[in-house]
Amino acid sequence: MQGLTQHEKRLLNEIDPRSYLAKLGDKLATIVKSINDLEEAIENITPNLFKDGDTDKIYKYGLSQKNGFVVFNYQEVE
Repeated sequence: MQGLTQHEKRLLNEIDPRSYLAKLGDKLATIVKSINDLEEAIENITPNLFKDGDTDKIYKYGLSQKNGFVVFNYQEVE
């Protein structure tokens, strides 16, 4: 503990390592739960779809750019 001030040494001695580790574990569990929730939300994202009212076929669609123009892209989904 060289290079520490008296105040820093006292603070280090007052910290209960078990409670500190328990708090870190709780924070880590919260972070892991948030990551898992985010992964689940990403998996449940549905691509952009539309249904042709005349043929009842379903298409997925998106936009792209070609030669400075916006292009509407679509593909039939099986």
